[in-house]
Amino acid sequence: MKTRRFFPAVIIILILFLFSCGGSNYDTNYPPPESEALPDDVYPVKIADFDRVPIALMKIGEENFKGTRAVYGEEDIVIEIISVRNDADYNIYIDKYLIPEIDKYSNHARGSFNGKWSGSGEDETHKLYAWHNKDHIYKIKARIELFDEVINEFNFISAE
Repeated sequence: MKTRRFFPAVIIILILFLFSCGGSNYDTNYPPPESEALPDDVYPVKIADFDRVPIALMKIGEENFKGTRAVYGEEDIVIEIISVRNDADYNIYIDKYLIPEIDKYSNHARGSFNGKWSGSGEDETHKLYAWHNKDHIYKIKARIELFDEVINEFNFISAE
């Protein structure tokens, strides 16, 4: 008899645990930048008290990837946007570049939900969040105390 009372409580606790751990608290369902958009129009000019340094084109080994990188301060905040040609390229980029970087963090998670990939990592000083949306991959890396300000200023993500 005691087992029957105990079992529903365990199920409820397990469900609450799974919901509290699952997914991010970010909405990334924003249209990607228009193909003719200039990087200066895509990245915020200033985040917190940090001005954006000149935007750099990323050199990413393969020609299937094009990317830009915005840095604020002395890499206090780094935002990258990578465009990919197809799903195979998106998987290659995630496997080759993002997963190894995310897995270096002491606290990390990654996976796909409803066909959308995202990953995150956090240590004592920095937080990283990356996600896939259509033909773009986004990555934000910032000092922990600045991360929420990045979310508020970058037009392709918001807190839920």
